[in-house]
Amino acid sequence: MNKKNYNSYLVLGVIVVVVVFLFVFGMLNGNEEDPLAEGNLIEGELTLVEDDNEENESDTDEAEPTISTELTDHDMLNALITDFNNAWITYVNEDSTDVLNYVENNSDIHYDIMVFEKVGLTEELLEMTVNDIRVEGDVAYIYNYEKFRKVQDGVETLQEYDWVYTAKKVDGSWLLESFAPAQ
Repeated sequence: MNKKNYNSYLVLGVIVVVVVFLFVFGMLNGNEEDPLAEGNLIEGELTLVEDDNEENESDTDEAEPTISTELTDHDMLNALITDFNNAWITYVNEDSTDVLNYVENNSDIHYDIMVFEKVGLTEELLEMTVNDIRVEGDVAYIYNYEKFRKVQDGVETLQEYDWVYTAKKVDGSWLLESFAPAQ
């Protein structure tokens, strides 16, 4: 067997293992329902897509579900705010500029990051909760709760924030534009 065939079989094997795991996991947790039924999936991992093609319908007139790994805007925005906050901590503590990968150039939040005074400051993100995401076309609002431990020149404080982040869809990807206290 050549290396190309071996890799193909390996990929196929991994897919089979994942599918079997999904079925078994649902059964082992006392879930007698179909683990692929709507509401039984882990949000953001997999979604069901009904096939409307009549040729594929069974004799029971029920469409067979297919698994899609396509991310929704909500999934992408949730990942964006999580990744941004993790990159923020790295920016403050280690002076990494990776945080700029999550913001639109020349935006309000880009400016705020660039002028932020972080000398003598370390931060730890203790808690973050996305309370709501509202998408209006190519603009989204992320309502986020954040709790930080901050140490400034040896003085430790806990700070909590309720922010509304504004994000904009640019070439199919979401970037943060601004943030403000939630009202």
